[in-house]
Amino acid sequence: MEELNSLRQTLRERLLECYENRKAFWEQLDPLDLIAYAEEIYASQVILENLPDALSEEEIRFLMQYEDPLEIARDYWISAYGSDTVMDEDLRQMMWNLIDRETVSPLYARNEPDEPEMTL
Repeated sequence: MEELNSLRQTLRERLLECYENRKAFWEQLDPLDLIAYAEEIYASQVILENLPDALSEEEIRFLMQYEDPLEIARDYWISAYGSDTVMDEDLRQMMWNLIDRETVSPLYARNEPDEPEMTL
């Protein structure tokens, strides 16, 4: 178990180093250009914060073979779970949760109806 914890720490340090290198690139961008990288930044943060503790020894060793394990994990995360991968079924499930389960917080402002609601 001690070896696994050591590997996780090593991966955590490598991911942080890769993140800091990429962050230096983002910091040089014009704010309007930076917006285009929002998904990459978010995915990088998710990977950095969560990946080391989620992996087995074999998985960590696999990633550590590469110069930039953050880039590998981030790019896959974006391709699998990024904003471009939203499916119709996901959107319908979201709306079902919002409407049928009434999960919209009362903190959100509502529009005044144009016409009075009809009740049956």
